[in-house]
Amino acid sequence: MESQFYKEGVFNQQDDEALIIESDVPESCRYRSLILTNALYETTDWTNNHAGLNGAQAALDRDGKLCGIMLGRWIGGSSHLIPKLTKVKFRGVLKSLPVDVAKVTPEQRDDIVRERNRAYQQRALG
Repeated sequence: MESQFYKEGVFNQQDDEALIIESDVPESCRYRSLILTNALYETTDWTNNHAGLNGAQAALDRDGKLCGIMLGRWIGGSSHLIPKLTKVKFRGVLKSLPVDVAKVTPEQRDDIVRERNRAYQQRALG
């Protein structure tokens, strides 16, 4: 049986704050994900929001870190790494991240959400 390792956390932030979550990634890992949840650990509306990332959607930064969200898991990981969380003022987010961190425009974010919604609607049910 493959090992699963879950990381959970709670945070509180003001409207002008952002939470940066960084984690090394196991040398080998069959599956990984990071998701936003509510207080009951129910996944937020991921079809209409960018509320979760799996390994294919969350590219590593050049420094080998994965910047992500709040509930995560490794399945079949060669190690169990604990993320580092840093709260910053929203206006200072880019100063707190690597210079070459992936960025998206509001239009690109809309396209990502639209594609997530399309994929959800076309998935096999049953």
